[in-house]
Amino acid sequence: MKIVELDQRSDEWHKWRRNGIGASEAACLMGEAYNNKTPYQLWEEKCGFTESNVFFSHAMEHGVKAEPIALARANSHIGANCRPVCVEDELTPYLRASLDGWDPDDSILLEIKCPISDTILDNARKGHLPTMWVIQLQWQMMIVRPRKAYFAIWDHRVDGVMVYEQYEDPGLMEELKERAHKFWEGVRLGKAPPLTDGDYEVKEGEEIRAAVEKFKKLSEEKRKITLLCDEAKEALTSYSDGQNFKAYGVKVSLAPGRVTYNVEQMRIDGIDLEPYTKRGKGFYRVSIPKSK
Repeated sequence: MKIVELDQRSDEWHKWRRNGIGASEAACLMGEAYNNKTPYQLWEEKCGFTESNVFFSHAMEHGVKAEPIALARANSHIGANCRPVCVEDELTPYLRASLDGWDPDDSILLEIKCPISDTILDNARKGHLPTMWVIQLQWQMMIVRPRKAYFAIWDHRVDGVMVYEQYEDPGLMEELKERAHKFWEGVRLGKAPPLTDGDYEVKEGEEIRAAVEKFKKLSEEKRKITLLCDEAKEALTSYSDGQNFKAYGVKVSLAPGRVTYNVEQMRIDGIDLEPYTKRGKGFYRVSIPKSK
């Protein structure tokens, strides 16, 4: 791993985070909640199309205040000297992490959590940790390969820290790496990940319901007519024998295929496409499930 000298939460740190995938964002790639982001929304941020929508909440303020206390208590508990540090993978630098605690002498990794939810704290006392946390620490372990790794969970109700040792999950690490490579390739090439349900705003009301039903009905009628037209066109063009012809006022012409460009290959070959490309205004595509 490579240590990056940055002050966490500084402007330089935020810029560094935007140019890679952080540990807290890894859960998003696995379909788990991270600030309610979907992979597509995270992709838009990394491409610079949108700004990060992370707001400094009461829970985050609580975590910032409690984290130094939890770090000191955890260090004392495990006999380590962990300190915050930013790291990135040497071979794949867009794999990044802002570690809450790292002891380079003993190769010990520490991830601190300071939840305010009684439910999360009660579950943590039973050893049940949120999946998002587990993925986050596995991501960090994937980059730094520590000798030992721990969760330190601060319980504000008793002014105490719970410390749980964690172990590598090679299968999860491999999947994380594969998903990260695919996602970052999409960022590099401008290829968006598939939309999920979280990328759609839910709308309700009688007026929009009526509009939906009308559109669905007319779309089904259009589909049937289009199918009939396609069949009629196929029957008509079967008379062409590869030549242009006309019959009873209808002309049938054989059009050459359009020239296309392999944009991804052009990028790989190092061709600068920026002077020739621009993002369009976009358009609406409406889709409905096909009737069975």
